[in-house]
Amino acid sequence: METFLLPYGLFALFILSFLAATVLPLGSEWFLIVLLLNAFDPVTAVTIASTGNFLGACTTYLLGQWGSVFCQKSLLRIKDDQLERARKFYKKYGMWSLLLSWVPIIGDPLCFLAGIFKTPVSLFCSSRFFWKSQPLCCSCIPHPLWEKFIKNCSISLPSQVPLLLS
Repeated sequence: METFLLPYGLFALFILSFLAATVLPLGSEWFLIVLLLNAFDPVTAVTIASTGNFLGACTTYLLGQWGSVFCQKSLLRIKDDQLERARKFYKKYGMWSLLLSWVPIIGDPLCFLAGIFKTPVSLFCSSRFFWKSQPLCCSCIPHPLWEKFIKNCSISLPSQVPLLLS
C-alpha cells in the first residue's frame, strides 16, 4: 500500500487523513510515519495531516447537523422521548466527550453526535483541531523502539532518518 501512495506524498496524506477522520474505518498515522521515514519535512507533514483530519471531522459534524432528522427518524428510528433524554444527557456531558474525539472507533461518532445535538461550531472546531493534532504530533516523537521496528520491517532508510531516531 505504501508503494502505491508514496508517489503522491503529501496529497495522499491529506486525502487519507481526511477520510480517516470520517466514519470510514481508516488510519492515517502509518502513512505519516512512512513519509517521515522517506525524508519528508515533519512540520509540513503533520500540518497537512492535522488539516485533513480537522476537515474530515468537520464534514462528519456537518453530516450530523444537516442529516440529524433523517438519521433519527429513518435510520435509527429514535422516539421523541428517547431523543429528549439523549439531548439532556449530551447537554450535561457532551461537551466533555469532545475531549475523546481523537480516540479511534468512538471519536468519529462523537463528532457526528456533536452535529446532531448542535454543539456550537466555535467550541467544536477549537477542541477538535487541538485534540486531533495531538496523536499526529506524538507519532513524530523519536522513540528508541522505532529503530528496532524499522529494522524488523526491513524498510530502507534515507540518510536523514537516523538523526530523527536519535
